[in-house]
Amino acid sequence: MMRLITAFPRRSKTQPDCGTAGVRASGSPGPGAGTGKAGAKRGFTLVEVLVALVILGFSAYGFAIMTISSKLWLSKAYYKAKAMEIASTKMEENLAKSYSGIAATSGTKCLGADWEEDLDPDACAAKGGIPYNWNVAVSDPSLKTGAIPYKKIETTVEYLEAGTKRKIGLTNFIPYPYIHVYTENTTFPATSYPFPPTPYNPGGVNDGYTLVSSCVFNFEVKKNIQVSYNLSLRIESGDNIEAMDTIWTRCKLTTATGVVKYAYPQTRTPIISQPVINNWVQFDKIDPGRATLVIEWARQNKNSALIKATQLSLKASNVVVIAVENLD
Repeated sequence: MMRLITAFPRRSKTQPDCGTAGVRASGSPGPGAGTGKAGAKRGFTLVEVLVALVILGFSAYGFAIMTISSKLWLSKAYYKAKAMEIASTKMEENLAKSYSGIAATSGTKCLGADWEEDLDPDACAAKGGIPYNWNVAVSDPSLKTGAIPYKKIETTVEYLEAGTKRKIGLTNFIPYPYIHVYTENTTFPATSYPFPPTPYNPGGVNDGYTLVSSCVFNFEVKKNIQVSYNLSLRIESGDNIEAMDTIWTRCKLTTATGVVKYAYPQTRTPIISQPVINNWVQFDKIDPGRATLVIEWARQNKNSALIKATQLSLKASNVVVIAVENLD
């Protein structure tokens, strides 16, 4: 009788058993499924998402605050820069003027309306602008006797910044000028200053001199004054004018106290050979206050009756005065 023998292969030690951990014979996962590396992939939990959203929200809030603050500070800097521009401009305008020409002024400049000047606040607002009200104040601070005078210039600008009034200002001090320069150029018609009417007469009334030109000064400190003058003659005809016929000129100054000072030298100029008279003189230590400078002339000719008034006259004059502070 034959016996049926069925052969089964020997199991390897490394070959997993169908009934052990892994996958059961029925295909359902075993108790150890998902604990290996292949089962480590999974999503975010709700708590992790909420934490990330909170962190992102705080970051966005901080960025928004920083952006708004930066824009606000930039606007403040812009408005202040414009105010400083106006204050600097008005200060420079006054510094460019003469000492006596510096004066208090005020006005409005409109930002956003082509920088129009002298608009009232309502007109500026109607044009969509921001009014900048500027003011220039000038004062003469009290000083000790004998000190150099000066002027104090204060320039202020007021404007609104987000409903808040802002104000900036500049201050400068302008000392009394060390040097003053005065010039005068005059052209005369033929009949204005004819041939000097009186002859040169030392010891006579005003020594025979008559007025040609004058100017008035009012210095606040003691000055040394230098004067240069040129007189141009109009000679219609040289008839009856001899070589020795001359014109004398001189310069004198009357101080604030009434003292008359003469500057030397006087000039004596031949008429026929030199139709332009020029001279340079100096007055020292002229006291502060009103002073009057006068240029005079007189004639000295052999026979004045032969020279007609229409024959010779003053054509033009040029006077240059330089006043320098006396430091003695």
